[in-house]
Amino acid sequence: VTCQATSPALGVAVSAAHRLLVRHAPQFTAGAGALVVAREHGGVRLPLAVLAHPPVESCAWSLDGQPLLPEGSPRHRLEEGGALDIANVTRGDAGTYRVECHNAEGVASTQLRLLVH
Repeated sequence: VTCQATSPALGVAVSAAHRLLVRHAPQFTAGAGALVVAREHGGVRLPLAVLAHPPVESCAWSLDGQPLLPEGSPRHRLEEGGALDIANVTRGDAGTYRVECHNAEGVASTQLRLLVH
């Protein structure tokens, strides 16, 4: 935001600029509703781009309603920013993935579909 004041009588103009940081719950900017196609035995990344202020504290993924725990899986890795990498993709990985991201202002979720050929 920039504020500017001018005084014709004094012949002076001053201005000041300030950046406003608006607090808001997570909002997805990419990946929402995406259809991702992967080859069996290959790797795939389920994309995620999320904006939030304050920053996202956590994101949790599920496949067809069943929670995924990337920390305990050698095939699943949660990337910084929330994207999910899957190694050695199988046909069992196909389905609807849901991701839910939280920050101090709220929670948001979105879905992606993975097809495996």
